[in-house]
Amino acid sequence: MVGYGPRSGSPAIPTPPAGHPGIAATLLLAVLTGLLLGPGRVLALSDSMDPDRLARHQLDLHLESMGARAPELATSWAEGDLPWAVNIVVGPTEITVIGSDRAVPLVRTDDGLVIPAEERLGQHIQGLRDALNEAQERQDMRQLLRSGSANPRYELLITLDASLPFSVTLPVLYTAANTGYGDHIFVVHNPWLDRYTTILTVLPSWGIPPLPGPPDERPPLSLRLELTDRGIAIFGANGAAAVPCKSGGSCTGLDDYDWAELSRLLSINKDSYPDELQVTVALASTVTTEVLLRTLDVARWSPIPEEDAAAHADWQRTRRTLFDLPIVAGGPE
Repeated sequence: MVGYGPRSGSPAIPTPPAGHPGIAATLLLAVLTGLLLGPGRVLALSDSMDPDRLARHQLDLHLESMGARAPELATSWAEGDLPWAVNIVVGPTEITVIGSDRAVPLVRTDDGLVIPAEERLGQHIQGLRDALNEAQERQDMRQLLRSGSANPRYELLITLDASLPFSVTLPVLYTAANTGYGDHIFVVHNPWLDRYTTILTVLPSWGIPPLPGPPDERPPLSLRLELTDRGIAIFGANGAAAVPCKSGGSCTGLDDYDWAELSRLLSINKDSYPDELQVTVALASTVTTEVLLRTLDVARWSPIPEEDAAAHADWQRTRRTLFDLPIVAGGPE
């Protein structure tokens, strides 16, 4: 995990280089940026106006404003940039959307961290749904001003506390999916790059299952990982396998899961289905964010990288891609 602390210094406003669109265009982009951030929130201007740089700075500002309520991000090997998109931030005490004044409190009980009953409507979180609808309206207006057409692609960043149980994460994902957001992109911290990076996940398909193929056709892999406090189970066309906790009982933390064995079994599945990219990752309600995101990392690349920075550069050149289209879903208890 990585703790959040204020960055030293603030980016200076640069002198526009030759060929720069000029201050008028820059100010217009700042106004458009404000539509996504919400009232009273201003970003420092950048000479490149790079979406990743803007999104990282926006997240920095929000986490700094949260103080002790800010989440501790899980570490990951992921390298994806941050798109300029709506961002749900879930810390240890509340759920917020950057640019919105709404906050959904989280309550700690004897059963763990829970969303208050008055905020729930089935799997929906009412305050989060309202904040996301407001964010869509700002995004529509921003798109309308930029291109004359209010038909944006609703990407969504999700920044989660590493210790958050899936019982809180699942209704967040469900609410987002049912508010019109397609791509769910988890924000993590890459210790080798020392910056925020992202992991893209695919939404589950709801509806009529596909018709079976011809009898002589090879069945699809249909790879599924089930995560519980007792370890990880693997299911698919190649059969089932169990990866228990190293300690033999309930896993005591992230390092008690047998990631090396999981990586070995996933590589065997990839060998027999080299063109398959999709994997479903189903979680029990008590499994934490850091276990989920480490599973997505191990499912994506093989072998597991070493912690040494120099060795990491070699790993980037030689790693093998396994299953990099994950679907995150509710699972066994």
